[in-house]
Amino acid sequence: MSFSFSWYRRRHFFILSAAFSLWYCLSSHAHADSTPSSDISVSVFSTYPSDQLATSCNDISPLGACIEDGISPDLFINIIKEKGWFKAVMAFNELYDYELLIAHMNTLSDKGRVVHFLEMTLLWRGMEINSTSVDTESHQDHDGKSSDSKEDIATRLLSRWYAKSDENHLFTTDFLYSALEASDYTRSLKVPQKLGDFTRFDTQLYPDPFKGAVTRYIHPTFEDALIDVTVYPLIAKASANRDTLLQQALHDDWKKASEVAHARGLNLSKDKPLTTFTANPRATGWRIAMKAESQTSDTIYATTYVFTQHDKIIKISTTFPTALSDPIARTLMETIEVPTPSPLMEQVRQLLN
Repeated sequence: MSFSFSWYRRRHFFILSAAFSLWYCLSSHAHADSTPSSDISVSVFSTYPSDQLATSCNDISPLGACIEDGISPDLFINIIKEKGWFKAVMAFNELYDYELLIAHMNTLSDKGRVVHFLEMTLLWRGMEINSTSVDTESHQDHDGKSSDSKEDIATRLLSRWYAKSDENHLFTTDFLYSALEASDYTRSLKVPQKLGDFTRFDTQLYPDPFKGAVTRYIHPTFEDALIDVTVYPLIAKASANRDTLLQQALHDDWKKASEVAHARGLNLSKDKPLTTFTANPRATGWRIAMKAESQTSDTIYATTYVFTQHDKIIKISTTFPTALSDPIARTLMETIEVPTPSPLMEQVRQLLN
């Protein structure tokens, strides 16, 4: 099927759908693959050593004399800030989704050397996703005395931990989704490479498993003609009415679009009211069509559709009217396959019920 855009041309590109504005945040987040943590903000706390860390320390100590926090948590936190590994670092404040818990122990080994252990536990919204331990010996001069300052030791420990984190891609969306046992959109989401004249540009994971993944389609001729397909889990009780949830998703989009239009001096109206839309006998959802008008620019259109499949919402957002977007929505819903319910969402729904 081919969709004609020969008459469709706009000089002013205006984004009405919330999915589009979030796309650019996604793109910038994923752009820094070499140092993914540079887009991550973390809260940092001190914590007690785990039994495993305590065992590792006691095993090399003849007297089992391990000391906790021989290097203060504040010193570790200050070094993390100075290194610039993260977008922002907040000490002892639950401000960010990511939290780092620091535990330190040191002891005198049977070889007469001071050995330091660092345990870094990473949480996302209170859920542990990784724990990594590193160790180092104090350097000694010719007289057998330590030639390292506490800052030297702390820096060496943190650098080793960060190297491991980078090697294991700890601060990437792929790792987050896997560690939380969220849906594997990379392997299980099936979308067509082409939709009429449109070609799939990319699929990206949101840096939040509850927001899922978004796929963008672009047109070879009209750069302002875009399609975004967002797939994300339903966060509601199993007994919740799906039509109500879908309508609410479109009401939320309308509210966000209204705020943007008002800020830009545009008059937003519904080109087509909120109504049911049947893509095929197996896929009936809801559709809303908007248009934004002003005295100084062309009329701007946006159409959004929402459906459910398994435990996911499928949101199709376009930057053009229903006459062009309806066939695209029908074609997509014939072929799209979304992941089945994930262990993460099964646990969440058990808590909601």
